[in-house]
Amino acid sequence: MSKRISKKKKADQKGKLLLGVGLVLVLIFGYGSFKLNESVVERNPTTLCRQDGHIAKETAVIVDSTDSFSQTQAILVKKEMKALLEEAVVDERVTLYVLGEEIGDDVDRLSVCNPGDGSEKSELFSNKRRLREQWEVSFYQRVVNAVDDLIGEHQAERSPILEMLKLVSVQTMYKSPAPEKQIIIVSDMLHHTQSYSHYRKNANYQSFQETAYSLEQRPYLSGVELNILYLVRPRDMNLQNRGHIKFWESLVTENGGYISRVKIIN
Repeated sequence: MSKRISKKKKADQKGKLLLGVGLVLVLIFGYGSFKLNESVVERNPTTLCRQDGHIAKETAVIVDSTDSFSQTQAILVKKEMKALLEEAVVDERVTLYVLGEEIGDDVDRLSVCNPGDGSEKSELFSNKRRLREQWEVSFYQRVVNAVDDLIGEHQAERSPILEMLKLVSVQTMYKSPAPEKQIIIVSDMLHHTQSYSHYRKNANYQSFQETAYSLEQRPYLSGVELNILYLVRPRDMNLQNRGHIKFWESLVTENGGYISRVKIIN
């Protein structure tokens, strides 16, 4: 074989090698760009919810501000809220409702989506520190601070829990596209209005069903999970009993939902 043919063969092999390396680099760059674009989701700058409307889980938190929290109750509730937020799935929407004497237009104080803290992202294609900071400031602390502001000294003449439950079911749960839906209620669950009161009657669901008020206040809870943080009031020990919890279990089940947990907060 002549030297010219040998040199040409080596040059061809070198060219093929360079071409192969170049092709691999292009593929790596293309894959990196694809993953980077895939991880960039357009979000509302205020709520952090996805612009395409995707909600992975719908969560409504109702905080009863018609009565005061003891110091230990306040600590326990804040711990529960922090655990909820730390366990939230990416694109879970959390809406905070305040239960007061009246059900007005300002009962929903905050609605924000979990953008993710970046823990599931690749270091190569994501700024995990920036994602964690965004999660801390724009999601976690916003909800924790809002709940913290509601815990204090309160005393109201009415506690329209049934009205609030219906409002939340219609306003947040009814048309939500989320495959999972839950309501977390922080309350003593002692409903008290002029039309119906747990203070005037035993919490008997069968008797309640016979009233026109029960039909008026039926919530829409199809497929909705309820988690009750049950604030115990020492003065109301004769009212807060198994029969009282059974009232709410019956009401929720009758209207398509289920209670997954009743946690005593004392």
